[in-house]
Amino acid sequence: MSYELTKGFFFFCFDGQVETSMQPVLQIIMMKSGPANIRVKMTDGLLQYNGILASHESVQNSGLDLNNPGTPIIRVNEWKYVSSQSTNLGKPYFKIERFEIVQRFAPLIKDPPVIFNGEVDNVRAWITSLGLTASGMTATNYDYAKRPKLMNESNAIPDLTPPPVLNHKSPAKPFAGMPSRNSVALNRQQFPTPNGMAGSSRTMSNSQQKDQPCAKFIMLTPFVNKFRICGVCQFKEGMRDVNTASRGTMKVLSFTLCDEDEHSMKVTAWNDLAVETDPLIVEGHTYYICATGSALRKKNERFNTTDMDYELVLGPTTELYVCADRTIPLPTLKLKRIPIASLAPSDKPVDVIGVVDKVNDITTVISKTKGELKKREIELIDDSNAKINLTLWAEKAEEWHVGEGEVISIKSALIREFMGGLSLSLSSQSRPEVMPNTEEAVRLHAWYRDNKPSGMHIASMSIQNSGSNSVEEIRTLEWAETHTCIDDYPNGVSFTARVVIEEVRRENLFYQACITCNKKVTQVDLGWHCDKCSTTMTDCETRYMMNMKISDFTGAVYTTVFGQTAADLLGIGAPELSRMAEDNFEAYNEIFKQIQFANVFIRLKVRTEYYNDQKRRKFTVVAFKDVNPEVFNAGLDATLFALENL
Repeated sequence: MSYELTKGFFFFCFDGQVETSMQPVLQIIMMKSGPANIRVKMTDGLLQYNGILASHESVQNSGLDLNNPGTPIIRVNEWKYVSSQSTNLGKPYFKIERFEIVQRFAPLIKDPPVIFNGEVDNVRAWITSLGLTASGMTATNYDYAKRPKLMNESNAIPDLTPPPVLNHKSPAKPFAGMPSRNSVALNRQQFPTPNGMAGSSRTMSNSQQKDQPCAKFIMLTPFVNKFRICGVCQFKEGMRDVNTASRGTMKVLSFTLCDEDEHSMKVTAWNDLAVETDPLIVEGHTYYICATGSALRKKNERFNTTDMDYELVLGPTTELYVCADRTIPLPTLKLKRIPIASLAPSDKPVDVIGVVDKVNDITTVISKTKGELKKREIELIDDSNAKINLTLWAEKAEEWHVGEGEVISIKSALIREFMGGLSLSLSSQSRPEVMPNTEEAVRLHAWYRDNKPSGMHIASMSIQNSGSNSVEEIRTLEWAETHTCIDDYPNGVSFTARVVIEEVRRENLFYQACITCNKKVTQVDLGWHCDKCSTTMTDCETRYMMNMKISDFTGAVYTTVFGQTAADLLGIGAPELSRMAEDNFEAYNEIFKQIQFANVFIRLKVRTEYYNDQKRRKFTVVAFKDVNPEVFNAGLDATLFALENL
């Protein structure tokens, strides 16, 4: 007995036209087991979608052999769909909760389905032409001859989005590797494009494309006169506006291409060219680019994490074609993983893999520039026995759906430093992936499940809200003064130490500060002037700038304490203490006697600076904590545990 597939189901599901009570009949093409879920490729008879997850339990209950699943036809009894806006991962996914096999040994459908990437607008016209509706998906009045014609590649593009070429100013003479105008065939059919523009399609024939050589990415430099490359779009950033000092607001579009050797290169388009290119670039599709060496520029490692030294800028001397004659499979996402325990302040993005150890509730914070913002902190942990907070803002905080115990990898995460602690955040270039299908993710998931150490052996890289209950790495003052690694971090390195307060200098204890930015102000005729804010105000604020000497068993250093941190230590605000120095000098001195020779946990920031060509280390206090014997002992245990596992 043969079963009719629910044709067009993926389109209507992703378009929000069906309820989860519907039980579609679909065919499995391929299955691959992962640590938490099973990845499935399926077809509804018209569309093939690869971003499908099924739980291990649902496969076991169905009686399907995961090692030899074949291509059975199944009825999905329970399922859920998560849109791309709700995943934080840039693409939607379809998850099967329960299914039953209706035809175990079924042949694969005769006509290959259209590869569907979740973008319903790409196939809407075709589905409509078939006469299918959400209530009549099993209709048989479809004609495969009218479907978008496919190339032989698995990542081919349907004809309804014709292969375009962007050419704003062709070179005067054609050269090897670049097609001339005579070699380009013009498709007369017009297709609508965004913003009401009309676009035409130009493409080379397969024989012409095969005759043109392609350069490998690794061979490209600005000294290469003319070249032609071919690559698959691995990642596309959404078009955004950037503010520049000389040109004002500009539109920019960036995407990453990978060649057959899995080398990646960033491609960027600006302004009008960015607007024209944006609808043509789709992740997983393959493209040709013909250009000259002048289109290459040195990459900025702060914004470019590809493995090439250069990036390509689309412009007058470049042409962009859709590739129709070869297949370049999407490469596995490569991560230059840095263990959490090894993270340090840096302006460059980093790659991390961790297990979600805790998901905190959403909180509301008030920003001076953006008003009220939603914030959520996720604790990530890995087998370096350290954890760090991943901070999510606004929509990303509200749409977070990853549960505790799941592995997440982040390509190009940003490291932020606040109050001496580190945290991770996401940028437009960041690529988070839940339960990545890598050996490292499987190993980390098994470590968390079977060998995760107790809390006392986990070092925290972030400042925790729990204050003195957190355990951080403990360093000595001698380490901070002599360790050469500190020279490598211009913004400094933060650490925790147990110290004794030996002396507090009372000269220049206060300064007059700007109410807005806390910078020092100068008294003028009309009040107080702030150079940073470029404003003159009638009032200012008295703040601490306290110098003191601290020591431990390895040495002593002078450090600076500012603002509220000094007020927390002394137990009195700067304006009150300033008045006390004038009105009651004896009580003023008593304030400092109370903290002299006190034992405290202290969070310090140390950085290297040069004064009169002499290198020196500058120490700044970030926070004070009372010595808690239990926390101190736990910190020592964590340090010893880390040393024993070197």
